[in-house]
Amino acid sequence: MDRIQRKRILIFMLIPILAVLLFITENMVIRIIVAMLLVIYVAFIIFLRDSSKYSESFDNREETAPFEEDEKDPEIEESFQILSNHKKIEVITADSYRPESKLSKPTLKPPDLKERFEEIVNEVLPEGIDHNGQFTFVIDKILSVLKEAYMAHTALFFWYNKKNEKLSIEKFISSSTDIAQRKFDLEDDILSKIVQKGEPELLNDISPAAETDVIRYYNSPQGIKSFVGVPLFYDKRLIAIIVIDSKMSDAFGVETIYALGRFVRVITIIIAIFEEKHSDTISQQRLKGLLNLMNPDFKFTSEQDILTALEKSIKFFIPWDAYAFIYYHPLGKKFKTIKVINNTSLKYIGDNFDIDLNETLVGKSILTGMPVKIDDTSKDEFIRF
Repeated sequence: MDRIQRKRILIFMLIPILAVLLFITENMVIRIIVAMLLVIYVAFIIFLRDSSKYSESFDNREETAPFEEDEKDPEIEESFQILSNHKKIEVITADSYRPESKLSKPTLKPPDLKERFEEIVNEVLPEGIDHNGQFTFVIDKILSVLKEAYMAHTALFFWYNKKNEKLSIEKFISSSTDIAQRKFDLEDDILSKIVQKGEPELLNDISPAAETDVIRYYNSPQGIKSFVGVPLFYDKRLIAIIVIDSKMSDAFGVETIYALGRFVRVITIIIAIFEEKHSDTISQQRLKGLLNLMNPDFKFTSEQDILTALEKSIKFFIPWDAYAFIYYHPLGKKFKTIKVINNTSLKYIGDNFDIDLNETLVGKSILTGMPVKIDDTSKDEFIRF
């Protein structure tokens, strides 16, 4: 046992002695004094213990400091070292550098990619369709691209009839089956605004309360939030409108209008090609019809031969659903039908039908000697014969 430990034992022995005096004495004054001495003594011991620890740690630092200073390498103050777990440092060079864009990335290639692609690019036109059907086929493919490219809810192509001031849907590609298949008058909706102003329109926050007033080509509300429509001009006349819409807000922007403008340009070029081709075809058909009628090899031996030749020639001129040839009988002094062909399932007049010259379309043409052309006979109660 060293000297320091003996001092500590003697110091701590005073604590139980004072505690015993505190209990055995009956004098209150002595008890108070002993209690105060006990508190002071304990506090003094704690103070000495903390101060001794602090001094020991401080002394240890002073003792080790000269040793550390002596062991320092003078080169450390002038340089630094990089410590690494790897003994060999790898450096990226020009030979080993590979940009991220050139790194091989996994490509999900479906097994039937080639077959599906060939099916799309080699899609055959439906048989027996005319020029209008071919144009509708092209519009259908363009609308499909627009709907998929812009994740639209619906893509539509409207024709505009300036004479009647009506819009009609030519073709649409939609996720909805509630498209209104009817003609639309010009009102206060967004389509009418495009026609009246002759410029594109963009809406990106359509409220549910205003949807039915703004968008009229649905039979019921669809929750449409965004809309973009562009006019299509041909020969400086507005003839059509292309529209796409979405159920998401801010789905389209100004760049969408510019992109649709490029599609409009493609469609106008297609219309010009179809019109040129169609006009050439019509001219050829009309020439063929006239040549058949004036063919010197064809001999008319009866009225029936003339009627048959006229019927075949007219087929090359215009497409018709019903045909009637009216002849004047001088003996009866009446106009009668002597050749009637009806290609529809509707009721129609027959042969030898007497024509009423008063308040009928045919009578008007006979009495005035002028052609009569009615675009829509359902608008009024027209009597034909």
